[in-house]
Amino acid sequence: MNKGTGLGTRPTTVAAAQKQKTMMQRVETDIANIVDNFTQLVNVARRRTRERVTESGATV
Repeated sequence: MNKGTGLGTRPTTVAAAQKQKTMMQRVETDIANIVDNFTQLVNVARRRTRERVTESGATV
């Protein structure tokens, strides 16, 4: 046994590594979604700005 060493058994270590990998994949997916949503917001804002400028008769 590894009593007192702070080390787990191999199955425990493998399970922890798999859990960490799964969590990292979720984080990467969440970050990608945040970036996509932000990009969409920026594009909408740009479009609306162009529309307002066009309506006012100014040039971009």
